[in-house]
Amino acid sequence: MLVFQHAGPLQNFTIKGASNTDSSGATGEIENSGGNLQFSGGNLNGQAAIYKGGNPPTISFIDDNGEEPFFCQLGQ
Repeated sequence: MLVFQHAGPLQNFTIKGASNTDSSGATGEIENSGGNLQFSGGNLNGQAAIYKGGNPPTISFIDDNGEEPFFCQLGQ
């Protein structure tokens, strides 16, 4: 289980396998294609992101313009 954190409200979430649970307890699924993530269900429904790895690993959320409005890092 990986817990990703961001300073903004409701943007902390946990990934376990192909499922995610956000800080409000809403659950959804994640489709992963070569590090490109697509969230479905829960409060992250419809969000696109890129897993960037690193130390600590990050997930960058991508908006409709292809820009990165925020990212989350693996929390402790």
